[in-house]
Amino acid sequence: MEQLKEIGKKLSKEHPILTHIGNDQELRKALAVMEMLLEDYDNNLLLIDALTCAIARYEK
Repeated sequence: MEQLKEIGKKLSKEHPILTHIGNDQELRKALAVMEMLLEDYDNNLLLIDALTCAIARYEK
């Protein structure tokens, strides 16, 4: 479990739009990444879920 937490932290640090979108430029980047991830939905489900949540938070 600890290993998964560390992987999550590293991923968030390297790709912050997975957890926080701060402006319209980042939103456009997130939407482009989402399009790419959806091409292989089954293998990218966790990333899609994280990005969907970040997009939803920004749009509020």
